[in-house]
Amino acid sequence: MKMGKICNVFSMLKILESGRKYTVNELSELIEVSPRMIKFYKVELEKAGIYIETERGPYGGYIYN
Repeated sequence: MKMGKICNVFSMLKILESGRKYTVNELSELIEVSPRMIKFYKVELEKAGIYIETERGPYGGYIYN
């Protein structure tokens, strides 16, 4: 079952609250959306004042502290 945008954004935040680093592809598989939508959700969270750290490179990913 697919969830709406708001549910997906909260799901992403809840996953990232674990403190573990997740790649865009890992998050997209967990939430069942495209990697492009994960990047969109990150921007939406930042607009709301919730900043997610991005590590670039082959071992990069998103981290929320």
